[in-house]
Amino acid sequence: MENAYEEIVATLQSLQQQVEDLTHRQTQVEMGHPLHVALVDLGVSSCFIHEGLKKKHGIPVLRKNKTVVAEVVDRWPLASGNITMETIPLGVHLGDHDSHICFNVISSPINMVIIGMPWLKKHNPEINWENNKITS
Repeated sequence: MENAYEEIVATLQSLQQQVEDLTHRQTQVEMGHPLHVALVDLGVSSCFIHEGLKKKHGIPVLRKNKTVVAEVVDRWPLASGNITMETIPLGVHLGDHDSHICFNVISSPINMVIIGMPWLKKHNPEINWENNKITS
């Protein structure tokens, strides 16, 4: 019985890793002069920037008209709390795509820039999953 349980757990862990491999990719994004590594995440409903990166580069922010209650996996609240600030529109170059994005400001020291579904739907890029590159 224990072996069957361990096998199920191993299978679930493997499936979880495969899903993460398909839905989470890191790529370089140019915002102004510096290049940053951005997490491109199919499961994220917006675009985010780490508050420390905002401070480091002096990126202007505005108070959001309405506070956003953010949830992560399994509807847990975002550890850094509700989202109250967003950047002014920032020029972003990602792959072959140029755009302006208002990023929600959160505490995310591991993934300092997160590109979510709104950008992906708008640009509908081709993604080379092997090379972690976004193209036309």
